[in-house]
Amino acid sequence: GNAGTAMRSMTAVLCAGEGNFTLEGDPRMHQRPISDLVSALQSAGFGIDYLQKEGCPPLRIRGKGRRSINGACVRQRVGWGGG
Repeated sequence: GNAGTAMRSMTAVLCAGEGNFTLEGDPRMHQRPISDLVSALQSAGFGIDYLQKEGCPPLRIRGKGRRSINGACVRQRVGWGGG
C-alpha cells in the first residue's frame, strides 16, 4: 500500500524541485486528507493543485526550485522530527 508519510514528504520535496510533477497513489490514498500541508506550502508560494477531490491526492505540483520557508510551521506535517 501507499504511505501517507511518504506522500507528505514527497509533496514538500517536489515543491523545492524544478519542473511539473504529479503525485497520485492508489485509490485509498485519494481519500486521505493532505490539505493542512498543501495550504501551508501554498501560503509559502508553492504551486499545488488538487486533481480530483479537494483536500486529497492526487496532486499537481509546479516546482519552482528551492525557496526558504519557516520549517517550524511544516516540520511535523512532512514527517520530520523535532520539537
